[in-house]
Amino acid sequence: MIDEIDRYRWIDGRQDLDAVSITLAWPADDALIDVLAPRRQLPMPLIYADALNAAFALADFAAGSVLAQLDELQGWIAIIEPCGWAAAPPEVVARLSAHGVAVNVFWNVNADMSACLARDGALVRQFDPLLYDPGDRPLPEERGLPFGDPSALVRRACLAFLARCTGVGIGEAWLLETSRRTFVVPVP
Repeated sequence: MIDEIDRYRWIDGRQDLDAVSITLAWPADDALIDVLAPRRQLPMPLIYADALNAAFALADFAAGSVLAQLDELQGWIAIIEPCGWAAAPPEVVARLSAHGVAVNVFWNVNADMSACLARDGALVRQFDPLLYDPGDRPLPEERGLPFGDPSALVRRACLAFLARCTGVGIGEAWLLETSRRTFVVPVP
């Protein structure tokens, strides 16, 4: 488990990653962005840092809109939301999984966190990685991960959970340096 968590050490202390939502959905289908009802696509692909700055520049940021970036990673559609959460609610994760599987991890600067797994349009599991209560049906993919740890390890645990559920690891260069199509999406 140590190596599995240590592989995400790069996330420690990164202020640009203090609030993020990462969703992986399979099978890969660009039309999955439609679940988020995008208002518009930005004219050029953006890397993570530029999308974060563009999100903060939205006139209704957080009160009505966030940015969602779309990419494909190892056969999965990835929806990356710098300082966003449109894809994080369990009902949205379930819709993203309508024809397969969707997994989301989310955290923000207010210590709100969630991890969610859905299959074939149905929610399988949703939990708070920080205020962790395994409940009566924890998934095997949760076993041994340091959920409930208030340190940076809980963010690492979220990425490890995502990898365990999908077989896809999130790499620092891929997350931060890849240019992606970027959309303005509404939030409740």
